Amino acid sequence: MYAKRIVQFRHLFGFFIIWLCVGNVLASVQKKVLTPCQDDEVDLITTYAGGNSDVEYHWYLVEYNGEKFNPFKALSEFGSQITVTADADALYICEIVSPQRTTSQNLMKNGDFEDTNGATDGNTNINPPYFTSSYRFAGWAVAQPSDYENRYTMSHNAQYYYNGFLPITPHGGKWFALFDASTNGFAWKASTTDNNPDLKIEQGKEYVFSYWVANPNNNDNPTARLQFYIEYKDAQNNTKSDNIGTIYDIKKAKNKGWVQQTVVWTAPVTSNEVAIAVKDLVNSSEGNDFCLDDIIFQATTSVAQTVLHTDTFEISPQICCSDSIVESLTICSNELPYTWHNILFTAAADSVREKKDSSGCLIRYTYRLTVRQGVEMYGKWSDVIFVRNTDSLYTAYQWYQNGQPIDGATEQFYHDPNGLTGHYHCVMQTRNGGSEETCPAAFQDLDRSAEHNPGDAPKQLVAQRTYNVGTHLQIIVSVFEDNSTTAEKYWKE
Repeated sequence: MYAKRIVQFRHLFGFFIIWLCVGNVLASVQKKVLTPCQDDEVDLITTYAGGNSDVEYHWYLVEYNGEKFNPFKALSEFGSQITVTADADALYICEIVSPQRTTSQNLMKNGDFEDTNGATDGNTNINPPYFTSSYRFAGWAVAQPSDYENRYTMSHNAQYYYNGFLPITPHGGKWFALFDASTNGFAWKASTTDNNPDLKIEQGKEYVFSYWVANPNNNDNPTARLQFYIEYKDAQNNTKSDNIGTIYDIKKAKNKGWVQQTVVWTAPVTSNEVAIAVKDLVNSSEGNDFCLDDIIFQATTSVAQTVLHTDTFEISPQICCSDSIVESLTICSNELPYTWHNILFTAAADSVREKKDSSGCLIRYTYRLTVRQGVEMYGKWSDVIFVRNTDSLYTAYQWYQNGQPIDGATEQFYHDPNGLTGHYHCVMQTRNGGSEETCPAAFQDLDRSAEHNPGDAPKQLVAQRTYNVGTHLQIIVSVFEDNSTTAEKYWKE
């Protein structure tokens, strides 16, 4: 009955700020007291604004529904905000830390592309050692090849390979890898089996994976989108793989030269057979050019973390249920004014009332009255009623008395020799397959029939129809040029 809502809390119902000295860094602690509705989804958003991009967000659940966790229960989320369900009293904290990692040497060879395997400039027969690529190797420092697409080269200067490129030079050393990709695939992939015996992982250990990237073509469209990738064998010798970190679109590197991308990854298993890669996710023969250099995969030997800021979120859900109920009713125009749920309606309208149910929840009721304009009915004397059909719109009729169909009453008029008692209405089928309906009405007082059929002044007769009612009675319905209608009764001998 109660809809879930997502609530963002940036403003505080109550808060305090404490400043702590951590080492030589002044760290702040800010507490927020949140009172959402029971079972709301709540966005917890950190208030850190230190301007340091090299930070990590560590989220913990400290207390839940009266149970305290010691040590705190670490959550899997690492962003600056998380979403939780306010289903019980709870306490969350987010520590914004600046990690300082000590790392080992590079665990794979030739990430800087300085090992030429004996090749010299212009050589197209010797591939770079210790890695593979989904793209064809064009050669070492080749100039203006006839076929650029789906190739990569080892280069000193990107403009030497293709004169439409920028004059990108290596990030470090003498060589970098230049890619003119026309499909998606592994731009660079190193593995234990590619003569990288140190490329191994240990369960629970952190690894730092990074590369430097440059954009050689400011007019590229589309631009390459690069993803860190790792592959390993688990204890059952099954191959597992992970896309790690965020996807980097190199249009962000436009006019910036070399830009470093880094991700920290924790090994879920120990494995002696590992492959790491940089993937290009763009499948396009247009654009899709990029440069890579100084690729590093290192094991973290120690991590020193400086806490810059801590946010504390105390959640106390409230019973604030509410609901809405809409009731609808359609009446005929001649039933106005109309009383419904002790509310007097004089026209079509919505009337809103609020009530509390037995549990104290506020219920909002909307009573929606719709008014239907019915086809006009006419009465004559005290025993005949009829509807007009001047343009032959109606093809069939059914008359009703007090809401019940009258057997055999299927003509344009209804005649009851015993007199008209109760409320009558008629449902007419139209020639286009639809239906129309009159409003229920009583005809004991037939004064309004005279109002609709006044006088005996000469008028041009347009149509006339005779109905035989019983053995000795005829009804003649006449329609005149001014759209007025009369009905006359004749006895036959």
